[in-house]
Amino acid sequence: MIRILMFGVSYQAGGVENFLYNYVSRLQNRDDFQIDFLSTHKKLAFEDEFRSMGCSVFSVPDARKNPWKARRCMTLAMAGGKYDILHINMLSAANLTPLTAGKKACIPHIIAHSHNAQVPPGLLRKFLHTCNRRRLPSLADTFFACSDAAGQWLFPPGRSFQVVRNAIDEHRFRFQPEIREEMRRRLHLEENLVLGHVGRFQYQKNHDFLLDIFHQITLLRPEARLILIGAGELLPSMQEKVRRLHLEHSVLFPGAQNNVSDWLQAMDAALLPSHFEGLPLTAIEAQACGLPLFASDAVSPEICITPLAHRFPLSLSAEEWAGEILAALSSHRREDTSGQIRAAGYSIDAEADRLAKLYHHIAGC
Repeated sequence: MIRILMFGVSYQAGGVENFLYNYVSRLQNRDDFQIDFLSTHKKLAFEDEFRSMGCSVFSVPDARKNPWKARRCMTLAMAGGKYDILHINMLSAANLTPLTAGKKACIPHIIAHSHNAQVPPGLLRKFLHTCNRRRLPSLADTFFACSDAAGQWLFPPGRSFQVVRNAIDEHRFRFQPEIREEMRRRLHLEENLVLGHVGRFQYQKNHDFLLDIFHQITLLRPEARLILIGAGELLPSMQEKVRRLHLEHSVLFPGAQNNVSDWLQAMDAALLPSHFEGLPLTAIEAQACGLPLFASDAVSPEICITPLAHRFPLSLSAEEWAGEILAALSSHRREDTSGQIRAAGYSIDAEADRLAKLYHHIAGC
């Protein structure tokens, strides 16, 4: 049996957390893997689900508050589990404590996995990322990335890496007209043009510009509605902006949702004007659901796995984005595109088998 320790799961369900849930739920029920989690949070997203699968979850101090104590506790937890592989999910190279702790714990194989394509805001974080990036080859022996763009951004030039796709259950996200009708009826949106976004309220997702785009759309389509699914530190400021734009009756804030697939059914298009991304899981889910996807050119072109994906420059005005979106929607007809997702290699069942083979290769068994 291969023992794997995962690091990099937050307390809020986001792209990384859903990525890990999708894969672990398929690998943990096999006889050849035991997957556990190490975290600096008191409670993880999907922790109850992970525990019910048989995963152990360990909590250690946050390295930002006490880096020496954090590394010592991490090292002890890592060494105590006799793990074969430490799989570290990274948004930047700003914090190398989990990697250095894994080295000190003598875990035979350490995976650095890039899930991003730009450093989140913060001068100190950017400085640490730039300094630490060159150290990665001395701390990890295997490199994964969610996309080519994410791998090239995090790892030093010339360093080879494996792309592990942000795969989904395409059957769960396929277009289902009966669920669409039920959701729209429950939300009283039967006659509306419904746009949506799934993601944390943080700088990366660019909700500020998204609301500007939607405001322009409402000037042409007053019946339009916007659903913003998620939570995060910028939620209050975005709610205030909605009030300033007098869109209180047009924008819905349902919070974080466990049944995202049902909410996508209710929408007519998905918006993703991000400042930066690796390869967002929500972009794959939207296309699997038959939704036109309108993303910024800061999002990797690798999201264009179906003709439903459109990329626009962030240099365009909100008015120009609105015009492009409405023009594209005027000729769109919703259909089942789950087969295209599967053909493009984003089916979780096939990709979980591929990751299992990678783990066996890394562990040498």
